[in-house]
Amino acid sequence: MNPNTDEITKKLEEAEEKIETAIWDAVNDGDLERELKTYTEVKEFLVGLSNLDEKLLKEKNRILAYCLMRIDNTLVGLGDSEKALERTKESLDFAEKSENIVQIARSALT
Repeated sequence: MNPNTDEITKKLEEAEEKIETAIWDAVNDGDLERELKTYTEVKEFLVGLSNLDEKLLKEKNRILAYCLMRIDNTLVGLGDSEKALERTKESLDFAEKSENIVQIARSALT
């Protein structure tokens, strides 16, 4: 791996850790607004990544699918279920692009 690849890999890992932390923080304190803010920040970071090699692009898409799934779940928890189907489809689209069977299953089950 080159230094740029290592750096991006680390940032992707950090993005996923933020998602995980937001989930557990919300379980503990029920602050769905803060949870949603974290997911939105992670989504913006991921969407801003470009010019990735195939492996990193798949990893980005996997984490983005997970993030979108969590955004939808949180929005539904906040009472916004109007566009839940579209959000679920978007998550599934990114999961399929990632080719990660676990994320495809997660996104399909939401």
